[in-house]
Amino acid sequence: MASDQLSPALPSPGISPGSLEANPFGLQDLERHQRWRQQNPIIGSPAPLSFTSFLRPKDGEGTDYSSLAPTNSVDDIQQDKLASSHLLRSVDTSPPSRPISLSDSQYVFTRRPSDGRGSAGGIHWWTPISMIGMFILGLIGAVSHHVYYKSLDGQEVRDQLNKVRYGTALAVFTKTTMVGSVAIAYRQRIWWNFRKKAMSLSAIDSMFAVLGNPIMFYEKDMVINAKLATLMAVAVWLIPLVVVLSPASLLSNVATVTHSTVCPVASLNFSSESHKQFGKPMKRNGLNGAAMSYWNTTDANSTTPGWFDYWDQPSKNADRIAAMSRYLKRPVVPEDASLNSCGDSWNCTYSISFIGPGYKCIEIASGVDSDPTLIASKGAPFDISSLVPIGNSTYRAVVDVGEYSSPQVLSENGHPVQKPIPEELGVFKTEPVIWIGYTKNTTDRYPPSSPYAQWGNVMIPKIFACEHYETNYTVFFNYSGGQQIATVERKFLVPIINTSLAQSPNGTLDPPTFGPTSNFIYPKADAVRYKLAAVYHSLGYLIRSTLKGTAEWVWSQGGNTITHSDVTDTRLFDQHYVTPLPDLQDQIQPFYEDFLLSLLSDPTLIIAANVTVPCVKTRNANQFRYNASGLWPSYAIAIILSLASVFVGLISMHQNGVNSDMWFSRIMASTRNPTLDRLCVGACLGGGLLSKELSETRLRFGELQEKGYEGGTWDGRAAHCAFGTVEQTSPIVRGRVYAGLRLRRGEERRKKKTPRREKKDGSRLGSPDTHSEADNAIHSCSTTKPGPGRTHQKRFLEGPG
Repeated sequence: MASDQLSPALPSPGISPGSLEANPFGLQDLERHQRWRQQNPIIGSPAPLSFTSFLRPKDGEGTDYSSLAPTNSVDDIQQDKLASSHLLRSVDTSPPSRPISLSDSQYVFTRRPSDGRGSAGGIHWWTPISMIGMFILGLIGAVSHHVYYKSLDGQEVRDQLNKVRYGTALAVFTKTTMVGSVAIAYRQRIWWNFRKKAMSLSAIDSMFAVLGNPIMFYEKDMVINAKLATLMAVAVWLIPLVVVLSPASLLSNVATVTHSTVCPVASLNFSSESHKQFGKPMKRNGLNGAAMSYWNTTDANSTTPGWFDYWDQPSKNADRIAAMSRYLKRPVVPEDASLNSCGDSWNCTYSISFIGPGYKCIEIASGVDSDPTLIASKGAPFDISSLVPIGNSTYRAVVDVGEYSSPQVLSENGHPVQKPIPEELGVFKTEPVIWIGYTKNTTDRYPPSSPYAQWGNVMIPKIFACEHYETNYTVFFNYSGGQQIATVERKFLVPIINTSLAQSPNGTLDPPTFGPTSNFIYPKADAVRYKLAAVYHSLGYLIRSTLKGTAEWVWSQGGNTITHSDVTDTRLFDQHYVTPLPDLQDQIQPFYEDFLLSLLSDPTLIIAANVTVPCVKTRNANQFRYNASGLWPSYAIAIILSLASVFVGLISMHQNGVNSDMWFSRIMASTRNPTLDRLCVGACLGGGLLSKELSETRLRFGELQEKGYEGGTWDGRAAHCAFGTVEQTSPIVRGRVYAGLRLRRGEERRKKKTPRREKKDGSRLGSPDTHSEADNAIHSCSTTKPGPGRTHQKRFLEGPG
């Protein structure tokens, strides 16, 4: 009877209560479990475990109950494997709870593929899309980083810290997404390796942990048996270096910042005075505009029929500016010119164009052998005989031939007194030609026999003439460090007054006679043109006044130069030797241009104009410099590694037939093998070092070769895939239907009727049975030592009550 079979397993009445407390499992629970096991046989362990060994405590803890077990009944008990993780649960000093029903417990083990719940694998779209999508996002991040830094290249450094932060954020984003894609691909690859090769448990540990712990690269078995996966893991650790290298690609240095824009600048508009009337001021910049000329008029009230204004003389404003330019020996530049034109701390370049007066000079004679008759025929008022080395003059200028008479008539308060008014009053008949003769001092020496040997160096007398022209100017300004540099381009247009001296019947010039008279400019008939010509005439008059006169060398006074001209105070003379510049003819027009450009310094002049022109601003400042060669090499390596890893991951996933990962649920499902339970006895706390024997155990992921297995099925049902030893597993066949652990019971065991014994409470007790090593593992995992007043129990899952 069942009761007779159970009696030897029960402790004798002589056992002390203290010994019962030392038992880690209550004896009543043990009896109840044994009865239930006899009546409900389940998955068991291939290695029988005696009741005596089950009660033997580990490492000497607790009380040894081996003397209570019968010695002649163990071999007669039918042994089964026990899946302890499904049949045991721990209760720490708490009263027994309601046992789980047998039907719920066994349902977990009796789900078979024959009822349609098997799995043939399959690749879910999320994994490949995640892998490829993260790689594409990383590629977009790298390109965005390049475009962002490229947009900063050449810009002035402002808010540099945030600029670098934005770049670093893009680098981190790129690194994160690429590492993510490689990590997903790595998971597919290691499961491919698990299927193809058996590796030690320590190598498998390393493959799971190497993405988070680089020390795992020291596992040789992993490196040897999973070379490609190891390289992918190396890529996961190398790709983050782009975060370190990428900020170095954006530099800053002191460079010239260039900015093309428009600038408000000063210019000249000489035609503005064409509408100036006597006694009626014109406004400039809120002030009364200053004219270049002083005027007389026939009627101050401008009411008398036929009234007109006529030129009298240059204004004091014009004279002042001419004198400043003359003695500064350069154009007059206001202190705030650079600030007004370029802005604060900027240099700039721009150009302006205007129409103004200019002197066009041509050579008449050169050398002591020049023909005096030819010189006279061209209208020159002197010849070379007065110039050194023939004469004593080193400089001679006649500038007033045909000069406008001032006053024209006797006037009072600017009104002509003479009545009637002469018809040619104020008429511009000609613009006087500037006739200049000078001596050019060379470095060559006269031979002793020369009549000019007293001069030492060879002296070349020259004569040239300058005629007043209307000229088109283009002036290029360059402001650098507050200093102005002006470069002038000019084009002579037409003479301001296109007349010349008439010749007498005998061929000589008749100075009082000019022609043609049709080119005279009248103040009444052509007032607008007349007033424009008057502006030009005033400026030319001031230049001519400076140039007129002579400079003579006097031997009798010890070899000194005696000057009768203001020209010796200008830049047209060498101040050390008091001699004209060797290229005096070419310097007359630039000297005139200094005066014209000086007019830009006075914004109150009527001829002053404000214009907006294109300009280029520059300044020295810290500037971003993007070094693409510092960014793309690291990104290129990361992209290549990621792309190769994704490619390997996709191939591995296709060959696996499933998408794999490293979730706990996947690890749990792939380790459902009783053999692994026996291997891991005593190592269930999730910490500490494994034994050398266990860590060197070689495992492979494949189909478990179980009893009844044939052609991918066991007992007509699908096979189970899990980690196991090489002998225990075979390769997984892609597309085959797989299931869980099979029930290790024959049909005859299911049909066998086991006597049952009823408890007083109506629950059924299982028959006594041996226990698997998993039971012993539970015993070994106890971390609390039993002692007085304290118990730590492990209670079996009971059958249905």
